[in-house]
Amino acid sequence: MRGTIHTRLTVAFIGLAVIPLLLVGSGLAWQTIQVQRAQAVRREQQVAERVAVEVNAFLDGLERELYELALVHDLTKHSHDEQELILAQMLAFEPALNELIVLDAQGREKIRMARLEVVTAADLADRAQKMEFVAPMVTRTIYYSPIWFDANTGEPIVTAGVPLENLRTGEAEGVLVAVIALKSVWDLIAAIDLQEGESVYIVNEVGNVIAHRNPSLSVLQKSPEAGSLYHV
Repeated sequence: MRGTIHTRLTVAFIGLAVIPLLLVGSGLAWQTIQVQRAQAVRREQQVAERVAVEVNAFLDGLERELYELALVHDLTKHSHDEQELILAQMLAFEPALNELIVLDAQGREKIRMARLEVVTAADLADRAQKMEFVAPMVTRTIYYSPIWFDANTGEPIVTAGVPLENLRTGEAEGVLVAVIALKSVWDLIAAIDLQEGESVYIVNEVGNVIAHRNPSLSVLQKSPEAGSLYHV
């Protein structure tokens, strides 16, 4: 009987000592997990912000070049041949540009210069109903299309439209359209210093990969982390 009481008391004292330790340990472990999770979230936010800065700087630089081409060079005052020469020089200077197109005030293509193909007069199209013409003519500001993908290469592309204003009259006389390749964004995110096991994806609104640090990753592929990405 005395041994039984002694055993019970011993077990009770051990329980009183161990259970609080387990509770304290569990609480500390939970706090550690929460701290680590918060640190991981902050780290992801910082990486997303750096990617956003790089991508925005890339697009801002192209936008300045397009406005300079449209306004500083004042394309509307140049002849057809002079415009072709200016566009060809721009394509040679800026590798992110796949095509440059001059539309007249009715949305018809007057000139289309392409990096990878020879465009003839028979290839010129009417873009009067396209947003890259309509939006700049109405708002007098640059327009960016949703990202689309080249049917042949799978390359992510964005189309931009810049209004061509006559600097003397202030009237919009057409639109300069640029077809911009976004694969060059891969080089930007590849230069970001990441920790082991981290990766960076840029996806569109439906979760398709637009840019990734691994250039072999196919565009149009769903990102495996698409549900936990930050918007940039």
